[in-house]
Amino acid sequence: YTNNLKEIYFKNYKTLRKDFCKWIDKNGLIDNLDWWISNPASRNYNHSKLFHSFCLIESLKEFLPKNEISCVFVNDKNIRDVLKNQLKIKVNISIKNNQNSSIKNFFAIFKNFFYFSIVYFLSNLGKKKEIDKNLNLVLIDTFLEDSNLSNNRFYGNKLFSLVLKKRNIFFIPTFYEGMNLIDTIQKIINCKKNKKFLLKENYLSLKDLFWSFSLVFRKNELKNSFTKLKSIDYTNFINEELRLNNNLSGQILAWQNFLFFKNLKKKNFKLSKSINWFENQPQDKGWNKGVRNYFPKAKSYGYQGFTYFPQYMCLSPTQREYSSKVVPEIVLSIGKKFNNSKKEFCKSLKVKTSPALNFQHLHKKQKKYFGKSESILIILSGFIEDDVNLLNWVIQSNIHKENRKIFIKEHPILKIKKIKKFINFFPSNYKISKKDFWSSVNMSENLICSGSTSATIELIISGRFCIIPKINPLDEEIFKKLKMSKNFIILKRSNELPNHLKKNKIINYNKQNYFMKITKNNIKLFL
Repeated sequence: YTNNLKEIYFKNYKTLRKDFCKWIDKNGLIDNLDWWISNPASRNYNHSKLFHSFCLIESLKEFLPKNEISCVFVNDKNIRDVLKNQLKIKVNISIKNNQNSSIKNFFAIFKNFFYFSIVYFLSNLGKKKEIDKNLNLVLIDTFLEDSNLSNNRFYGNKLFSLVLKKRNIFFIPTFYEGMNLIDTIQKIINCKKNKKFLLKENYLSLKDLFWSFSLVFRKNELKNSFTKLKSIDYTNFINEELRLNNNLSGQILAWQNFLFFKNLKKKNFKLSKSINWFENQPQDKGWNKGVRNYFPKAKSYGYQGFTYFPQYMCLSPTQREYSSKVVPEIVLSIGKKFNNSKKEFCKSLKVKTSPALNFQHLHKKQKKYFGKSESILIILSGFIEDDVNLLNWVIQSNIHKENRKIFIKEHPILKIKKIKKFINFFPSNYKISKKDFWSSVNMSENLICSGSTSATIELIISGRFCIIPKINPLDEEIFKKLKMSKNFIILKRSNELPNHLKKNKIINYNKQNYFMKITKNNIKLFL
């Protein structure tokens, strides 16, 4: 965008959040899980462009009357139609790079059906674990990044060691399309051997499996007319997103999680506590809806074992999500500084501070920094769009032309080879760090990272200085909301970067306010 339009868009992106969430709530179908797990209802910009389209149209409303523009290029026919037919814009409007998604849609369906069928049949091979129905179960929702099940990036090793001593506590792993199939098979085998892991697929029938797949056809029933937002009809935008299958894996998992709890109830199991790794993704909504529908007396917790990302509106539930019971009854925060932000769109949400299970290393005495000033580390977030933008921003700064060592620390869930596909030029002196996170950090004085990763807050609080490109309009808002002003600088333009590669003064923060330390009492929340 031109600088003027970009400035208006960034302003709207920050100020229109509540209007957008209230509108989504107004259109929300309270008892319809298919709606809540759909892309339009997600409020997640990785799966829905609805908020972006809203902000862009509102920005063009303000920008076009004040500027002499002869032609506007858009990449979405729905935006063109709004400009021409609803706003009656008289300039020439052309569509650029509007791709047909039918083939992509078909392959998404095929890949998901194939993957989840393999997972289901492999999980149900051989003998199933026998669980005592007299136990008051505690079920913990988790993901597996390692075939070694004792290595858990989400809840840390301390909780795992305590769970081993409890007969009634089990981890419920999630397998999703996009995971390497060979790795998935190995993880399923390991879960079947490990007494602390239950496969939810063992409690699903073939009928349940087909019902979760039939979501592809049921989504068509959601297509309808929707209320206007600031006098604009976004019905075509919503119906288009309902047709797409770019988050089909999570939506299938949502129904499998819901039916898992329904079947536990049918089989007369008892549930005393549910802990959902809570990102308010479709699979989380299915999990929480299942718990709260079929085990209303069970404690329903959603653990947010990460910091604060206002870029992802979905992380803060809305009022109607809460009343629809697709979110947990109580959200667990890892530090009191993050508590209020979780209530941004739902003041009645219950939030409780809990131990930061996977950040306990910050409370230990750390090694002194020994990096070299000419060395740079780029820390990726694991979100492909953010990481592509971050790398492009750094590459545009031309620091690769200087005599510096430049390293990249990949996120565990996203390898650099997938990111490179979206980058036109990748400098040869950008090297991947094979060391662990903190060893990689200690190699360099200059750390460059985006706002959409817990690593940024972790580094700042621990006394490292971070350079943060302002790529997302809300990157700066993170620190305003948390009242943080030291140990980082936010740069708007990439050509500013070379002038800020130097030693910077740092201050100490109270780590307990951001990453609560584990005690014998507070760890009981999970047991």
